[in-house]
Amino acid sequence: MRPATTCASTSARAIGPAGATGPQGPGGTRGPAGAPGEIRLVSCEQPTKTTTARGKKRKVKRRKCTTTLITGTATFTTAGTARASLTRNGVLFATGTASRGRAVLRVRRPLRHGRYTLTIRSVKHGHRVSTRTPITIR
Repeated sequence: MRPATTCASTSARAIGPAGATGPQGPGGTRGPAGAPGEIRLVSCEQPTKTTTARGKKRKVKRRKCTTTLITGTATFTTAGTARASLTRNGVLFATGTASRGRAVLRVRRPLRHGRYTLTIRSVKHGHRVSTRTPITIR
């Protein structure tokens, strides 16, 4: 059996009030920029195809959609529905409508890689407003 020993412990002291909070340290360095967001341009066409069913020829419409990535800022705001068009060097490539930050375009001719201009035309307070945004299709 061991003899009992006495020892002064620091935890036996009384705890006083907390001290004042120190000054805030310096801010950290800024992190690297994140990856850019992706914008997809969806173009759909509805060609008519002739098929044979039960010995009869029938014309069937099939919807075919393709997507292409575009770069650049494509933000726009419209009140209600606006007209949208995609041009390149004065040549019209697609037309459609834009509403609630989304443009739905119908392609009139094939889109190639390169820079285009998205034009949004709307009426605000009785005045025509036109917004042009450069877009790059990769």
